[in-house]
Amino acid sequence: MLNEFKCGSPILQAIMNQQSHHHFSKHAIGKSSIQILLDAGIRTSTNVGDGLWSYVVIQEDGYIKYLREYASLLEGMDSSYSNLDVRSRMKAASSIQVGSGSLILICANLLLPFSLDDCWLAVENMLLTASALGFLVSMDGSLLKVLNLGNIKSDLNVPDELMVLAAIVVGEPEKSLRPSNADSPKVWKWA
Repeated sequence: MLNEFKCGSPILQAIMNQQSHHHFSKHAIGKSSIQILLDAGIRTSTNVGDGLWSYVVIQEDGYIKYLREYASLLEGMDSSYSNLDVRSRMKAASSIQVGSGSLILICANLLLPFSLDDCWLAVENMLLTASALGFLVSMDGSLLKVLNLGNIKSDLNVPDELMVLAAIVVGEPEKSLRPSNADSPKVWKWA
């Protein structure tokens, strides 16, 4: 069906631009581009400004590196993963992105109705918008355990009642993007 559209639709093109390996250029994206992504994220709720979620934007490479190292340290110490290959998971987490990228955190108050749903709709809008604008974008779940620690939330001015639910890394591609050649989906039953 995608061949019928030849990826001419902006939304389909944005989806086809998604990459699984990210090599960012050394240039951080500008504040106006980040603002476009944040504006796209806020367009999900019927009650804009109702406080269902908020953002933290981190563009300081040193602090992002610190968060990654902290997450790797916790991962290595986490006994619940003792039966899994910790080294290969840490290597995979550190190879999610190479180069300079901006980190956007989406925070929500889970006590408010529908905040979780709206948060993930915001993430979807931001991912599609970033891809449509030609940026590389990925989710980085390896940071969530660290981002919700009291000392880190304090560093980032995140109120105690909020939880960081998603971490998005976005940046300029090192090379021009071409649609990825993803495998066909596995369908167990089509009834």
